[in-house]
Amino acid sequence: MFRAALPLLLSSFTLSPLVFAEETPAVPCLHFLHQSQLYQINDMKNELGKSAVRVTSAAGSFDLIPPAPAFDAVIDGDSAYILTKSTIEKWSLQNRVLEQSWELGQSLAQGNQVYAAALAHGKIFIAHGRGGVLVFDTAGGAVVAKFANPSSAGGLESSARGVTVQGDRVYVAIDSFSLAAQGKPQPFAGIVVYDAKSAKKVSELKGFDPGVTSIVGDGDDLFVSFAGDPIWVFKQNSIDKAVNVLPTPVKRAWQFPDHGHPSGHGVVDGHSYTGCYSFNDGVHQFYKKKIVSYTYEELGLK
Repeated sequence: MFRAALPLLLSSFTLSPLVFAEETPAVPCLHFLHQSQLYQINDMKNELGKSAVRVTSAAGSFDLIPPAPAFDAVIDGDSAYILTKSTIEKWSLQNRVLEQSWELGQSLAQGNQVYAAALAHGKIFIAHGRGGVLVFDTAGGAVVAKFANPSSAGGLESSARGVTVQGDRVYVAIDSFSLAAQGKPQPFAGIVVYDAKSAKKVSELKGFDPGVTSIVGDGDDLFVSFAGDPIWVFKQNSIDKAVNVLPTPVKRAWQFPDHGHPSGHGVVDGHSYTGCYSFNDGVHQFYKKKIVSYTYEELGLK
């Protein structure tokens, strides 16, 4: 038997599980899952087969239909900033309408697009693949800073893939983009740290294996996902003290209770890792997805 999809438990209410009939074309989750005190938000394909962002609150759930598929979103009070491949869309979660839209104005060459975003001090830090990190000011509605990915020998390229905010620090997960022969210098892959208030770079720490896709923080822990399999856990204070090279992860998870693994950007809340789980039920020749929550103990992370 496979584990049933679990709702997130927010401090003020309990969300009801999202239920989809087997015969519908809906896919309950795709790339990201976020929560605030009032809302849970995730991208999905609705019952009509359209790309949507599902918003769930104590009052129920509804879908927002952005003009293009969403790659990530951040919640700011009753507003959601939904990021497509090339735009930021500001939606009112109370009125369920699109209020503003901004073009990021960046090149959309291969691997150069929005992958993830995080909000801090009125600024959205955007992992933009080969384009590095963009800083978008929500008050002014413009990109106010842009940081290139760390340079590598021989012109090899890296890709900003994940971003999370912990206190006054922003942590960006950088993957390699260029391919290099074994034994040759490799592109930078690691974590780049920024100051959330000043939006200035603090440090560059190399040491990832290829394939990092997301990073999310919980207390003093940073969870780094390599397409969900494995997940590495670092202590934030050890990252903050490190110089040039990443410290050793304190935990690694690679065995999951079901036949599959979490994908995309998940949520951690002090005792569980919740995300879009991709699993093989042993019958179908493809992977299905659903929102699932596992405790740290179940994943061997505590």
